[in-house]
Amino acid sequence: MGWEVVSCWIEGHPGLASWVQAFGSVGAIIYAVRIANKQFQRSVEQQKKEEVLQNQRLVGYAGRVFVAMKNTFEGIENYGYGVDEIQRSVIDLKDIAEVVSNVGLDNVKDLDLCIEWIHLRHCLKKYISALERDRSFSYSTILEEMSPILHSAKICQDDMLKISEAM
Repeated sequence: MGWEVVSCWIEGHPGLASWVQAFGSVGAIIYAVRIANKQFQRSVEQQKKEEVLQNQRLVGYAGRVFVAMKNTFEGIENYGYGVDEIQRSVIDLKDIAEVVSNVGLDNVKDLDLCIEWIHLRHCLKKYISALERDRSFSYSTILEEMSPILHSAKICQDDMLKISEAM
């Protein structure tokens, strides 16, 4: 069977070219849809990875906030921080609070994570207020007020970690 036989057969079927073109067009459309679908799936996967990464950063920073609060508490409780050390801690905590308040939650999709972050931010503000009150830095009074706030901050951090791990 040579080209002559194939050529004669094709010439004997004049509508064949239309059918070949139709099948080719359908094949091209299917291929284009598959490419678009794969690109969409990749963008969804990339967006999910970015969300997870952002949530992990938020949880990591929550841990740093809690550690800063805890270090101040332990400094007062165990090491007898004086007025100067407490003032330095207040300055450090205020710097942290400024960063915390500037963290945008617009792109965080998990509502529970946002709520815990806002609660942690509130705990930090209350903690700083407790440190700034003028009471001649009575250690027992400061620690009594700071202890439940620190406990609430720890709960926020733990809850954020649980939420992040569930993702």
